[in-house]
Parts: sequence; C-alpha cells; structure tokens
Amino acid sequence: MSGNLDLVKFLTVEKQIDPNLKSFSSGSKPIHVATTGGNTSIVEYLITEQGCDPLEKDKNGEDCLCLAIKNKRRAVASCLIKTNRFPLEKIMEVKGFNYFAYSLVKGQHVTADEIH
Repeated sequence: MSGNLDLVKFLTVEKQIDPNLKSFSSGSKPIHVATTGGNTSIVEYLITEQGCDPLEKDKNGEDCLCLAIKNKRRAVASCLIKTNRFPLEKIMEVKGFNYFAYSLVKGQHVTADEIH
C-alpha cells in the first residue's frame, strides 16, 4: 500500500512469496491493494513480471479497473486499459455495470481515446 516497488520485488523474487495470495479478511490480492493505493508501477510490475490478472475480482466482485475508478486512481485506470486485458465489451458492461457511467459519478474522466 505504501508504494515501495523495491520491497514488492524483494518479496516476490528473493523471498518467492506468491503475489496471488489472497487476504483471508478482505479477499484482496496484492494487485487489488496496489490498485486501490494508486501505485501504478507496482500494478504494472505485478501484471507484466508476475503474471497477476487484473480481471480477477475481489470479495466484492470488483476487478482492478473498477477499483481504480472507484478510488479515483486515473493513472492506474489508464495503465490497466492500456494492457489490452479489458476489451471494450468488458469495459462497457459487467453484470449491468457500466464503468464509464461509474467513472462519471466518481468524477473521473476515463476517456474513450485511451481504449484501443
């Protein structure tokens, strides 16, 4: 949560701690915590170097893009969209949930030009 990428690398590489471990209390994984904290470099590292899945949902059924928008983490939201793991149909609607409508409610400006 503090955004210490070197510590995350140390734990995942040197200590070989699984970055996909889920918290018993919150149901969150490190990628959910990094997203919520707005730590773009850690989110990128967990996806590209550790193979974490940003589409995986936490105990509330929220994936990383939802958490980024909900917590007003625009840089992380943009990073997630650019991974191409959120196809347009997934971004537009998940169980009747529209990310763009939600982003407007939360005061975010996730724009269509960020989606390729």
